[in-house]
Amino acid sequence: MPSQHTSNQKFLRHLEAIADSHLRLVWHLVRRFQRDIDRELPSYNNLQTLLEGYLRYFDKLFFFGLLRRRVRRMLPVPRMLPMVALKVIDEQDERLGDWQRDRKDEIRLWTRDSHGEYHALEDFVTTVAHEMIHAYLRIFSDESAASHFRCVDADGGHGVMFWHLHHFILSRLCTWIGTPRLRAWRDETFGKWLEAQQLDVSGRQKDEAFVEWVEAQKLDVTDRQDDDEDISEPELGDQEEDRFPDGDSEDEENQSDEEEGDE
Repeated sequence: MPSQHTSNQKFLRHLEAIADSHLRLVWHLVRRFQRDIDRELPSYNNLQTLLEGYLRYFDKLFFFGLLRRRVRRMLPVPRMLPMVALKVIDEQDERLGDWQRDRKDEIRLWTRDSHGEYHALEDFVTTVAHEMIHAYLRIFSDESAASHFRCVDADGGHGVMFWHLHHFILSRLCTWIGTPRLRAWRDETFGKWLEAQQLDVSGRQKDEAFVEWVEAQKLDVTDRQDDDEDISEPELGDQEEDRFPDGDSEDEENQSDEEEGDE
């Protein structure tokens, strides 16, 4: 019976193929980041719109478009809303962001640190990706599986599968839109994790040492019959086409979402 590690590797290879196939979408992501990084930090209202754009890019590139898919939410008045929402809070806080499933499946971001200083764009972008991983694993993982705690819930939601995805996505972002601050964020993130695991990284790059640690995590699971099922290809033909060609299509999509949310 195949191990959970084998299934994880198949999933990541499939995710890699999906991300690399969206070359036009990647190009628009790079162009948008280069445009945004040269601007002064936008106002609170503009920052909400700006970061929702990155959430859409990441959802299509890394999460199969599932997190922004509209579902019926049982509010006082039932409404069709995205499965995961984003809320930018113009306040200072020790946290940069979090994800609360009990709060309308909402990713929350705070604009300023505990000293009142605004966070940099790279910090916001990487935090959006970080919290999207939490949301994806919480919503779509099988909580009854024997490996669920180690893969998902361990260390406050930072299980092995979280680190698989986090390393994959952050490495992709460093390749596509890497800035010195973004690369430093990656090295600090995985360096702290390696130290927590009491692993010796002397003489090696932290990124390489982390990959070695990931490869060493063999998660054999035998309690469920469906563990030997292969990961099937999604029906890409039914998915929404990349909607960011040259022009204003991206702005039109943002406007469309805002109009639906006001209904």
